[in-house]
Amino acid sequence: MASRNPVTFAIYPEPHRRNCRLYYAVFIWRTKQDMHNAVAALRKLRKWSRVGNNYLGIVMGFTNRDPKVPHCVGHVHLCRKAARRGGIVTHEMAHAASYYWMNHVGSMRMIETAERNDERFAYIVGELNRQYWANWYRSVGEPH
Repeated sequence: MASRNPVTFAIYPEPHRRNCRLYYAVFIWRTKQDMHNAVAALRKLRKWSRVGNNYLGIVMGFTNRDPKVPHCVGHVHLCRKAARRGGIVTHEMAHAASYYWMNHVGSMRMIETAERNDERFAYIVGELNRQYWANWYRSVGEPH
C-alpha cells in the first residue's frame, strides 16, 4: 500500500432512501504517487487491468462486494492536489453516480426514458458532491 495514511470518509449515493446503506469509501492521498501506489495494489489484489499513471483521481466501482464491508460499493481515490478542485471532484462523483446507477438501480438508458429517473440521477450526483465537500472541510479544515 502507499507509504502514508490517507484522509478517509464515506459518502452515500442515496442517504435518504429507506434501508439504503450503500456507500463509497473516499481516500484522499497526500501525493499523486501515494495514490497511484495504493490504486496499483488494489488493482493487483482484485485482478483488474492496469491504468495509466497520469490521473489525479479515479473511481473504482465494485461489482462483487467484499463480504467484510458488504455495503461498500466502491472507492474514490484522489490526490490532495485534485481533492481541492471542484471540476475534478465533480468529474469523479459523476463516475461514482453512474457506476452506482448501473449496478444498483438499472441501466443508464432508464435516465433518458423518464424525467423522475433523470432527477434521481442528478440527486445522486448532487448528494455525492455535497457529502464530499462537507467531509473535506471537516477532515482537512480547508475552506478551498
